[in-house]
Amino acid sequence: MEMNMAERIMLLRRKLDLTQRDLANLAGISQKQISLIERGKATAVHAETIVRLAGVFKVSTDFLLCVTDKIERRANVRAAGVV
Repeated sequence: MEMNMAERIMLLRRKLDLTQRDLANLAGISQKQISLIERGKATAVHAETIVRLAGVFKVSTDFLLCVTDKIERRANVRAAGVV
């Protein structure tokens, strides 16, 4: 079964044992936005939000956006000064 972005974000969040609020705090976005994204109800997700979430999960934005199914673990982009 192929997962969409919402499912990937929820799965990664749960694998890290984070609540939506925890993830929101780490990514610097609202818990409401996380909820909307995970339920597939977000009408538009800003590129910066995707970059922030990828940074928290240490995966590529391509993985979150379902461009690739390959999870490429990355260095923390916050530490690199990107986010």
